[in-house]
Amino acid sequence: MDIFKEVKKLNLPAEQYLVAGSGPMAARGIRDYKDIDILVTENLYQKLIEKGWNLVKINGVNGKFKVLKKGKFESDKRLWCGDYKPDTKTLIKKAEVINGVPFLPLAELIKFKKALGRGKDLKDIELINNYLQNKKETEKNNDINNYATAFLGKIIKIKIDRPINSKHPKHGFVYEVNYGFVPNTKASDGEEIDAYLLGVNEPAEEFTGKCIAVIHRKDDDDDKLVVIPENSKEMSDEEILKAVNFQEKWFDSKVVR
Repeated sequence: MDIFKEVKKLNLPAEQYLVAGSGPMAARGIRDYKDIDILVTENLYQKLIEKGWNLVKINGVNGKFKVLKKGKFESDKRLWCGDYKPDTKTLIKKAEVINGVPFLPLAELIKFKKALGRGKDLKDIELINNYLQNKKETEKNNDINNYATAFLGKIIKIKIDRPINSKHPKHGFVYEVNYGFVPNTKASDGEEIDAYLLGVNEPAEEFTGKCIAVIHRKDDDDDKLVVIPENSKEMSDEEILKAVNFQEKWFDSKVVR
């Protein structure tokens, strides 16, 4: 079931509730939900009683406690467990709104589930951390589009600081192509954007050419531009990877067009 549609059916007043429990995970596709836990203000709690929500006892980590229940929904005015006792209004103010529905932030959900400490809660924490790690990696990959791929197809000027046949100052391998950077730029590692110059077989100091690809390192935060002379024949991915293998062989790299 669509958790967003289900919650919106309640027509609860904005800024007086948030979805907790497994809801924040379901909203992000981490795992599905069985019931929907709603944290509400004192004012909304009383209104739900007036609307006929049933006050029932359920089993919790610290024994039985009372919640309001209506169908698949369970509502309480506190989200407490052990030493974890956040202020409800503060949590609601910090809610993350997804598709018009406020949810408990994942960082806060992790704190709550650590306090609960049950096996299923620890498993949920693992799922959340995996999701956050995958999200981080996806955002990192998207950084290519933010700075490196913006140069694709453009004529750019690069400065060569590692000319062909020179040696790496630290690792000692020989540069089989001219290698440099684009002045006055900034890559995700904080340095200027690096560039391979292909198709020029003599040492160069500066060069203006066409950016035809990006070398994206999956295991390193340092993508490289691939530049060729403006009127040169296009190169295949295989040709590019072969030309830069002298350095990229130590990384998990791919060509991005």
